[in-house]
Amino acid sequence: MASSMVPAFLYYFEKRAFRLMALVFLFILISREDMALWTAFIGLFLLISHYRDRAYRITSLSIIFFSIAYFILVFSVILPSLATEVKKYSLFQYSSLGEGPAEALKFMILNPIQTIRLFFVNTSGNALYDNLKWEFYYVYLICGGYLLFFRPKYLILFIPLLAKKMLNDEPLRWSTDTFYSAEFVAILPIAVFLIISEIKTKAIRTGLVIMVSVGTLFITVYKLGDRENRSVFWSEYKHAFYKGSFYKADYNVKEIHRQIDQIPSGAIVSASGTITPHIAWRPKVYNFPKVMDAEYIAVFTDRETYPLKQGKFDSTLNAYITSGQWSIHADHFPLLILKKQNKVDSANSSRPKKFLEYSCDAERVSSDGDKFLSPSGIFFYNARQQSNQFAHSGNYSIKLTSETPYGMTAIIDHVVAGEQFDISVWRKAKNNDAMLIVSSTQGNRYYNDEYKVEEKDDNGWELLRKRVYISQNWPNGEMKIYLWNTGKDTVYFDDLHIVREIKQTR
Repeated sequence: MASSMVPAFLYYFEKRAFRLMALVFLFILISREDMALWTAFIGLFLLISHYRDRAYRITSLSIIFFSIAYFILVFSVILPSLATEVKKYSLFQYSSLGEGPAEALKFMILNPIQTIRLFFVNTSGNALYDNLKWEFYYVYLICGGYLLFFRPKYLILFIPLLAKKMLNDEPLRWSTDTFYSAEFVAILPIAVFLIISEIKTKAIRTGLVIMVSVGTLFITVYKLGDRENRSVFWSEYKHAFYKGSFYKADYNVKEIHRQIDQIPSGAIVSASGTITPHIAWRPKVYNFPKVMDAEYIAVFTDRETYPLKQGKFDSTLNAYITSGQWSIHADHFPLLILKKQNKVDSANSSRPKKFLEYSCDAERVSSDGDKFLSPSGIFFYNARQQSNQFAHSGNYSIKLTSETPYGMTAIIDHVVAGEQFDISVWRKAKNNDAMLIVSSTQGNRYYNDEYKVEEKDDNGWELLRKRVYISQNWPNGEMKIYLWNTGKDTVYFDDLHIVREIKQTR
């Protein structure tokens, strides 16, 4: 919203409508906490462009002064005063520069070469994002950005935008597809055509207009077209406006609204970002995963996971479902609504349930040596690491090293939405690098970080446990359960036990 008003801000400035400009300026400042940094640079650009005109000069200096003063006020007074133990400002994600704006400014002044380097390199440590920053530069250079170098003063408009985007810790923010691109869209066309308008030769002006227009059209068609080397953050659901699916929801909108409307109007709700506007007129609404004292959780399970990534979102939601404190109020994919249980609900939910159990004690191995045999009727693969050095029960366990990191792998088939799994295993280890993993056999839907150490014995063995709920968007009908040692130390596992609660038909 602030970016959309920048063209109006510049227009009123150039037309000397300073009162209207001041109103737009105020709107921009209060729209977002960091916009004052951009307006300070805009003020500097205007000062350089109109230095000889007294009215423009005074107005430009005023913009710079109020922008800097407001920026300092926001980060040193307003945001700290709003912070609590559970609600802290978390959008300053520039660990390469420091812990706050002051440290970041100091770093950039004292380390200019290193700062410039950070505009171009992948600081995530993941090679998947090596070309993400360069892709952004290519796109905007082809769309006319090259003209900025012929009038360097226009580069001033983009310095804070590039810094905010490219120096951020999150690769998601470096791309052309998401975060902080709106500011460039708002200002680049203005800068490009102002530069062209300053050229006196009509033929050159016309040629540049054609070049910029053709370049922009080419990039638009190229980015929207089907190709293999798309950005890692590309989503047709969000971008492909030329397809019919862009204008039609991929779920039953009426049914979703009907389910949401069943939540009592006075109830406290934790919900996905696109759900919260529809339930806003109530005492409290939280953005999931913040739950606090919520009585209901209403989320889309396959989208709108911000601020969590999909894997962490799944594991967090799974923890609430399997905690025994929440019941499923509505499950209409992609919508899932949970209700906080009270004593009456808990009593009513204690109807008979059907269970299946699978177990592996590492004692018996198949004739080919590849599989553990189990009385529960399924195979547990990766049995070649069987060891008699330590055992929690019986004579054997499985030994995992950095060279042989995987063990006790089971594939559970015919898995359906609504089923719950209680999985436990005993581990003998020096650290937490060895994990109990649950995933589908299609895609990577992990619940790594949700296991709990529930018990320890005198011999150094500890019991790991995790509970998993199968949601409607589980990728396929199979579940893969396995042990994984991600560290360098040797680890032992024994007595893997899986309890499967079969979904009951009503």
